[in-house]
Amino acid sequence: MRTEAEFEAFVVAVMPQLERLGCALTGGDIHQAKDLVQATFEKLYIVWGRRVIKSPTAYARATLVRTFLSQRRRASQLREVLEAEPDRQEVVNDLPARLTMLDLDRALRQLPPRQRAAVVLRYLEDLSIAEVAVATKSSQGNVKRLTHDGLERLRELVPSALGVESP
Repeated sequence: MRTEAEFEAFVVAVMPQLERLGCALTGGDIHQAKDLVQATFEKLYIVWGRRVIKSPTAYARATLVRTFLSQRRRASQLREVLEAEPDRQEVVNDLPARLTMLDLDRALRQLPPRQRAAVVLRYLEDLSIAEVAVATKSSQGNVKRLTHDGLERLRELVPSALGVESP
């Protein structure tokens, strides 16, 4: 069993990675990302001394993604408007030819949550299809479909930034 001191060391070690993932999932909202990371550590702390976790980092990453997807589902079910955003088409039209992290955040924000999670985990976190499937509780085929559809949508949103000519 792991100790509380080991948990604290683990938190310090993985917090930057989880915050980066949270930021990518939330479309660059650092406050929302920090909330996701906090919720992840709360859930992890509950099982830390009770269960043997082979890969705590993978477990934490999967917990963060599931928490994000769960929050998005609840928000959608309640039909709450969480924040006022500028007209999405205006954001897309204002993107410069060179892709910046801000541009990527804006484009990712326009993807549905499951597509966004799959694209972020696969290409920004550099996970395998199998690892993304575990993290999102999806089949590998579903991960392939989500990443394909997500990349196609990103290409529509920022074609010149991704080196693809507009149709």
